[in-house]
This record gives sequence, C-alpha cells and structure tokens, in this order.
Amino acid sequence: MTATRRGSLTLPVALALAGVAGALSGCPGDGASGAGGPTSAPTTSTTPTTAATASAARGWAAQADRVGRGLALVVSKLESGDKKGALAERERTYFEEYENAAWNIEVASRQRLGEEPLDGRMRNVAQVREDAFAQLKGLIVHDEPIEKVRKAASELTAKVREDARALDEMKAPPP
Repeated sequence: MTATRRGSLTLPVALALAGVAGALSGCPGDGASGAGGPTSAPTTSTTPTTAATASAARGWAAQADRVGRGLALVVSKLESGDKKGALAERERTYFEEYENAAWNIEVASRQRLGEEPLDGRMRNVAQVREDAFAQLKGLIVHDEPIEKVRKAASELTAKVREDARALDEMKAPPP
C-alpha cells in the first residue's frame, strides 16, 4: 500500500506510524488476517538507496532484481544473527525498492495486473504481495526458523519477478 498521497495524511501513513511503535516493542503489527501490509516507516540502512540508481533501471525486471537482492540481504542478515538489521532491510526493500518512486512495482501492479487468491478471496496482486511482505516481517519478529524465512523471501522474489515480467511484456510505463 502506498504510504503517501499528495498533500494529505492518509490512513496508511497513520498505520505506518503506529506500526513503528509496534515494531519497537517486538509486536509485528501486521496481523495474520491478510489485511495487513508493511506497517512501519522506512529505516536507514548502510545499503545505498535507489534514488540515484532508479533512473538507471531499464525496466520492471531490473527493479524486481533490486527487490530480490534486498530480500536476499534480509535472509543473509538474519542468518548472521542480525534480526534488527533484517527487519530494517525488509522495510528498506519494501519502501525503497518495491515502492520505488521511479519504478513503483506496487502501483503498477495495482493498476495493470490481475488478481490472485488471498485468504480465500480474490485480491489484486499488489495486495497479495503486500501481505507476503507482512508475513515475512512476522516470521522474522516471531523468530521462526530461517528455512521458513528463506522460503517466504524466495517465493516473494519469484512473484515480484513474475509481476515485473508481465509489466515489461505489456510495455507498462512507470506510474
């Protein structure tokens, strides 16, 4: 879900701010109902932001590769015992890569791609991906086995790449 709308504070922004407090107390704030999404604001990271590199993207697939690299880094940080770093990288990957200003996969998916099942109902693929990012956060926060985190990150990466491939095939311009 896009965290900002032109000139106004929206419910997603309010939820994101509330999610920061939840993340700090160890509560994921995502819930298991499938209605969630990322719930905290982006955090700083030692990884360079994509603001400078976004214009270098040659299409949706290139942006999906950035998302994939970010999700791989989430797993890597968690494997090395850096839970806070893994959570921060997940936030950065969502807000700076998936919702990148120049190549916003979330918005383009919402506008141009179809639906997939989520919690027994058909939902836009963007909602399904947001739920997957939320599920990934929940796995990390609740100290689930690394195999589960790795599998969730791998499946999310594959789905984001499929979305990007579809957007590239339809020659969808950035939103």
